[in-house]
Amino acid sequence: MFYDQLKTIPSGSTILEVWALTAPYSLGGEWIQIAEINLLTPLGTSKFGDERLFFNHYDMELDRAMWP
Repeated sequence: MFYDQLKTIPSGSTILEVWALTAPYSLGGEWIQIAEINLLTPLGTSKFGDERLFFNHYDMELDRAMWP
């Protein structure tokens, strides 16, 4: 299973890099790294993570009204 492969990632590994724009790209914004997501403990599975933890992603165009 895929989660067995994920469990082989050692503690201390960077699993994600977080990048953001300094301004809208059309106004000369540049991508900068603002964070790293690192494993502090061995990766495991859980009932909560499998059944109740969700992330919502949406198109950033929905925020266009807030841009300068």
